[in-house]
Amino acid sequence: MKFKFCLKLLLIFSLAIPYSGIASTKLISSFSKEQAFFMLFGNYDSDHQIAVWENIVFPSKKDQTFFWGKKIGIVSSLLFARFEDHGDEKFFLLTKTIPVGIPFRCHACLPLISAAVFTKINQHWKIESQNRFLLYAGEYGESPLVKLVTVENQQGIQMKYKHYGEGIINNSMFVLPFNNIHLLSEAVSDDHNI
Repeated sequence: MKFKFCLKLLLIFSLAIPYSGIASTKLISSFSKEQAFFMLFGNYDSDHQIAVWENIVFPSKKDQTFFWGKKIGIVSSLLFARFEDHGDEKFFLLTKTIPVGIPFRCHACLPLISAAVFTKINQHWKIESQNRFLLYAGEYGESPLVKLVTVENQQGIQMKYKHYGEGIINNSMFVLPFNNIHLLSEAVSDDHNI
């Protein structure tokens, strides 16, 4: 009889103890790549893991090469990562966009690289910052190599790519901190003859 009474008390108290929201945030992500794509582009094909970016407005005429005549691109994710900034949970999305309607496998076919940071404000996810025209990087429609890095206590990404031209290989490496996606620092650039 005492055992049943103790079991009931234990059950009642366990239901009355509030569950820590911190643990649930760590276990189940409250934001997804699909949500990020919908916020930026208004669509997302989860089967192919792409979005269509329509009516691209280029910041300058030099950015709108003949590749982008239709002003429509296919966007895919290069990196989607959770990070903390002064204790706040945030997400970083790095994408590559290639134009539609043309074969995009040439030496000068540089994908458009974009970045965005998302943060939660008043229980709703918002775009904190974005740079849709971060840079054009890679060749033959391929994206640069991307990896997570920590530099001077700041989380960010490192992008590496090679560019071949006129018998020279140009190796470039860029570091992009998550908390300032408008700051792009070229860390290394060296040329080598083939």
